[in-house]
Amino acid sequence: MEAECCALAGTDCRPTSLRRRARRPQLKRDPLGSTHGALTPTKDDWRRRLNAASLAQTKYLWLLLVLGVFYWVVHSDVTAPSRVAVAPVSIPGLTVPLPLLTVWASGASVLFYVLLVILGTLRAYLTAETNLKPESGDETVDDHPNAIDWAAYTTHSSAALVKWLLGFSYPLYMTIFTVEATILLVTVARSPFPVPGRSFFTSIAVLEGILTYGFLVRFWWGRARRWPRKSAA
Repeated sequence: MEAECCALAGTDCRPTSLRRRARRPQLKRDPLGSTHGALTPTKDDWRRRLNAASLAQTKYLWLLLVLGVFYWVVHSDVTAPSRVAVAPVSIPGLTVPLPLLTVWASGASVLFYVLLVILGTLRAYLTAETNLKPESGDETVDDHPNAIDWAAYTTHSSAALVKWLLGFSYPLYMTIFTVEATILLVTVARSPFPVPGRSFFTSIAVLEGILTYGFLVRFWWGRARRWPRKSAA
């Protein structure tokens, strides 16, 4: 009977439930979850990555400007000597009115968060640009230049010193709102008013602020190192 069941040489005669299922090839993973054997990104992949970072950067730079103006107006209303009413206000993008003091207390944490996002897009952009290795001054790489790019626009014929100075446009822009977030944080922490959520928002803002200052100082230093040096004759 066994010979009849296994007439074909090499045939697996075990019941279906005991047979091993075919296993799909798996990529090896290290303890941190990264894969080995993944395909090497191409130039087109890095270009898409660069433009995705550039597009996100453009959106968050405008968002930072809107939120910065909004929170400064709220800050002025709260700290005004003649302040009488504390009418609810709505954060840009939200239609639900919130207590004025709560919105004021959240200002530093929200601004620091947006700053961290922008700094992240800048690092992602630099990584993609480094791997893409475009020619110096190649304008065709970035399909989504933002307002700062246009305001600080230079060409091959621009003076090296002018290029170096305009290179500080990004860190200067973000430093303005970093200072604003710091002012909001300190003022909220020292406010005599019974601010709802003060401890929560200040704790989050302190952690975000430490990271923001660390990345921002590194950003300033990176731009300063681009000081134009005359090539040796």
